[in-house]
Amino acid sequence: MLLTFSGFEIRSIEPAFIDAVFKPHFTDLEDGLQYQCALNAKARIILTKDLAGYFDSRIPVIHTHDFVSRYNDLVK
Repeated sequence: MLLTFSGFEIRSIEPAFIDAVFKPHFTDLEDGLQYQCALNAKARIILTKDLAGYFDSRIPVIHTHDFVSRYNDLVK
């Protein structure tokens, strides 16, 4: 688990995110909040099962299954 999560960084939610959540197309509060956190953290990818919710993301969005498959291919 330590190896798996070593490339991740946990960030806090900033108050300004709440206002920014409602500016883009997001109708799902959780997706909008995650997107704003990802932008603030300068994330390189967003992992989610809800690809449709991020249809105009400026950050590449990868399904969790695809991420695990790619990771397993790299480790082999």
